[in-house]
Amino acid sequence: MAAERWDALILGGGVAGLSCATALAGAGRRVLVLEKSPCLGGRARTVRDSETGAAWDNGPHLFAGRCHHLGRFLGRLGRAELLSFPARLRMDFLDGRTADSLKIPATLGSRFGLLWAVWSLRGLRASDKWGTLRLRRALAAPDPAGLAAMTAAAWFESLGQSRQVQERLLDPLTRVLLNEPGSRVSAGVVAQVLRELLLGGGDAMRLGWSTVSFDELYVEPARAFISARGGTVLLSTEVTRLLEDDGRVLGAADVWGQRFLADAVVSTLPPWELKRLELPQRLRGSWEGLEASASAAVHIDLEGRVLDVPVAALSGATASWLLARDGAGGRGQRLSVVVSAGRDVLQASDAAFFDAAKRDLSRCLPDFEKARITGWKVVKEPEARLAQPPGTEERRPRPGQVLPGLSLAGDWTGTGLPATIESAAAGGERAAEELMQSHA
Repeated sequence: MAAERWDALILGGGVAGLSCATALAGAGRRVLVLEKSPCLGGRARTVRDSETGAAWDNGPHLFAGRCHHLGRFLGRLGRAELLSFPARLRMDFLDGRTADSLKIPATLGSRFGLLWAVWSLRGLRASDKWGTLRLRRALAAPDPAGLAAMTAAAWFESLGQSRQVQERLLDPLTRVLLNEPGSRVSAGVVAQVLRELLLGGGDAMRLGWSTVSFDELYVEPARAFISARGGTVLLSTEVTRLLEDDGRVLGAADVWGQRFLADAVVSTLPPWELKRLELPQRLRGSWEGLEASASAAVHIDLEGRVLDVPVAALSGATASWLLARDGAGGRGQRLSVVVSAGRDVLQASDAAFFDAAKRDLSRCLPDFEKARITGWKVVKEPEARLAQPPGTEERRPRPGQVLPGLSLAGDWTGTGLPATIESAAAGGERAAEELMQSHA
């Protein structure tokens, strides 16, 4: 019996895969989405306790800047209003000694807002603040040659940023925005993010988050959207090889040998998964050297409230930053504490991570020790996101068709954006647009 043939086969059910699939389905294409895990969402998914039914996202995600592509994806699903973007950019820094806050009023705009915000920081000396003028000039100018080949820490040093500015402002900002310290991430990537967030003006100068779980935000709405338009989503289906005929990719086969055929195949698998497949030799390339960075999130549910701001960077702590949201049913507060770490650190027990998070919170939040903890969960991600050290950008392939019948998409492709959820949505959208143009 011949295998059913689809208009498009999407490998991977994360943001990129669902963005691509919903764009195609919305244009009348019949799509099949294959996801190897038992749930959708990829590296931005909801984890559920099988006994209690309690739900936690695998890690809190922040949305920085305009997020046009993510907005269009969520708009198709009628879920865009579930993102929260405060009217002004604000980032709080906690270290247990002083509380500081970077606030850029919308009325001051990008020209004077950053200068006003930095000058208002209490934890920096006047000389440190004057020194940030060099950083602002560098962000406003075109990137110099070689910026992508150096670390952000080295770039900050070359701009004469003091140790105090780096430790209290720049490195915490880098960790919050990219889950990486400045010593491990490309200066080109950091410059791009800071330029958009701090100097972009208007709706670019904002930092947002989802007010609901990933399941509610986009996973289940996308599944319903695809199904209502004749498409199908298959879970627990692990693809092992691509199928070719006369130089054209025409489908994929899973671990059981089941064949899935389509007029076009879009792989949104991250590079460390894609390279494990049986691939055409001409697809191999420098992209295979791209690696993942690890992280862990400690979610702590409290009976009361201990933090009156939504996002805070933690200095001198094991944790990098935290997101504070209302608890289940609007009761109490949930603190999601993020630890960016190497894979060796992830070998620590859940209890060790929980204890470390409690120590950090007790030191940085005066009211934390008084609050009653009603529940907690540790979620570890050995491959949380694309690592973006110097030299990464040149290895990222463009999203879209790379071989006859095969397109690539995902946050890791060369979307012109850092490897974030916005990049994932952009890559999926662009791959879909290209397919619709070529198969009009």
